Amino acid sequence: MPKKGGKNNAKGNKGRNPRKLDAQHKRDVAAMQAEEGVSAAASEGEILIDGSFGEGGGQVLRNTFALSALLSKPIKIINIRANRNPGGLRMQHMTGLRYVKDLYNGVLTGERVGATTVSFRAWAFNTKKKSFTAEIGTAGSICLLIQICLPCLIFAPVSSFSVLKGGTNALHAPPGM
Repeated sequence: MPKKGGKNNAKGNKGRNPRKLDAQHKRDVAAMQAEEGVSAAASEGEILIDGSFGEGGGQVLRNTFALSALLSKPIKIINIRANRNPGGLRMQHMTGLRYVKDLYNGVLTGERVGATTVSFRAWAFNTKKKSFTAEIGTAGSICLLIQICLPCLIFAPVSSFSVLKGGTNALHAPPGM
């Protein structure tokens, strides 16, 4: 039950006007995009995804990329990890994105550490390659890497072998098995 004095919304902004928060969020997003020289508009056929939605971490990014590949729907994600400090892509996210790009012979633009906007278009699953590797190169969470990779592998049209390398006890990551 909300405490006296205001409602709680999804971001825990007790007693604040959600319309004012939305307006401030839009201004913040526009400022970030202007700083990066990025347009918030999706190209023709792309689905535009706001990565600051919900908890504003990497989960939107991981789920969106996996679904984009599986459904062959081009996407543009803006405001990646906008509610994190530091925001934008980290090495573990880029590793997962590049892995899915390789699995699906995709085209990925904008991927660099700190980037807050990327675009992705998947083509067909790479049936010629039988082995794939994704190595984070940092202590980035292997469990979070699996979240983007596993759906793509489960629904792959052919069998393949994958090697995923990364950290197993990373800060803020789900516990390993």
